[in-house]
Amino acid sequence: KDFLYLEYDVQESADGELFVLHDPSLVRMLPNWEGNMSVYKDLLADPIVQQRVGKKNIKIEDIGIMHITSSQLGRLHFYKFPNEKVPSFRTVLDKAKEWGLRKPMAAEFKYFYSDSARQRYIDWLVDFRDNFLRKQNPKKEEAYDLDPLFVSIFGFKENFEYSFGATGSSSWNNWCGRIK
Repeated sequence: KDFLYLEYDVQESADGELFVLHDPSLVRMLPNWEGNMSVYKDLLADPIVQQRVGKKNIKIEDIGIMHITSSQLGRLHFYKFPNEKVPSFRTVLDKAKEWGLRKPMAAEFKYFYSDSARQRYIDWLVDFRDNFLRKQNPKKEEAYDLDPLFVSIFGFKENFEYSFGATGSSSWNNWCGRIK
């Protein structure tokens, strides 16, 4: 009601699931407080997590969504909110539908590494726009010039190249064509 558009960041977990979280590291939003201490202890000792991070002696700050599985991420909680966890991208889209969102949406990709995650990201946003937003009679905001049916797929150049390939590469051209 009191916002012009919804913007959030999407990242891929080590097992290919999509989650909504801004930071590349987990520690700011999911700090090492009493509710998360044992989970972080397990993650720091896990040789698979160490391998994904790229070194043996990892610190909590080194761990991001891309280094852990969705079940490992599901054990972590937001600071002082033990029932709140990092939402999946699908959950965010479903909640937007449940709540009747009638505003433009900007879904920034951060770190994708699998084709299946890239394609789901695109497909879910197109489906959200075509099968939900178009039926909502979205409201045009005078203070913002976005089309109310606008569902943006965007990212900074370094995140785009990490997620979709170097500028001009065949991978980059392929994904740019799919995003259009």
